[in-house]
Amino acid sequence: MMDCKNLLCGSRVNNTSNIYTCLKYECLNRNNGATKFFEQQIVEEIIEEMNKRKRVKIAGDDMEYLDKVLGVKVTYEDVEFKHVPNFIATRYRLQMVSMNEQKMIFLYPKTELEQIEVLKKHIARIQKNENLPIVLVLKELSYRQKEYLIREKIPFIVEGKQIYLPFMAVYLQERCSAEKIESDV
Repeated sequence: MMDCKNLLCGSRVNNTSNIYTCLKYECLNRNNGATKFFEQQIVEEIIEEMNKRKRVKIAGDDMEYLDKVLGVKVTYEDVEFKHVPNFIATRYRLQMVSMNEQKMIFLYPKTELEQIEVLKKHIARIQKNENLPIVLVLKELSYRQKEYLIREKIPFIVEGKQIYLPFMAVYLQERCSAEKIESDV
């Protein structure tokens, strides 16, 4: 049977089913007063570990782009944004993020991108409450939208294509030159 102490305290904690299997094993195989205390410790450690996992997640594939291009580690944190008005919460998903220890909020539009003036007001409202840089994260962006965002200095990331983070002095976009094809003529 697995070593439950190492499972809970070591690096082998990789999913909740292992933790629950360990808890079940410990509860079934021990029936004395000391075990009841031990069971409570296990439960508390499980809850603590699960809460920690909810709070901090290493970014997935979508932000590996930042690591690949900029060499920065992106960490998501589950934070409840309490002071966000409903009209913003219905239009965007907010995600607390740390990039090399600098905190910011990634803003994922749930629908089509708002007009630039409306977007600026929404971002200003979030910044007023949270006092952190806001970065718009988009799947695609038209040339005109890009120009508006840059003109207004609104940070954005187009996954796999562009990064504009003026508060970090970063502006990168993917461009490839055409390959020359040699001919025998």
